[in-house]
Amino acid sequence: MDNNARDNKIASPLKRALKAVRGMRTKLETIERSSKEPIAIVGIGCRFPGNVNTPEQFWKLLRDGVDVNVKTVTIEVQKPPK
Repeated sequence: MDNNARDNKIASPLKRALKAVRGMRTKLETIERSSKEPIAIVGIGCRFPGNVNTPEQFWKLLRDGVDVNVKTVTIEVQKPPK
């Protein structure tokens, strides 16, 4: 086996490995870039907790870290007779 053929045998796995590393690097960069993208809340439709009536008041609750958890009343509903 001449040196050129031997070098090609060695270079082929190295080239494949380099190509794989480049592909992984591209995927990693894409993932890292997407994790830093800002999110946008484009709409809001819900009943607000804590006696809040507007989205602005709701954002203030979130910003201030207000705990608005309350106990709820459980009502037992009787099934109608068959």
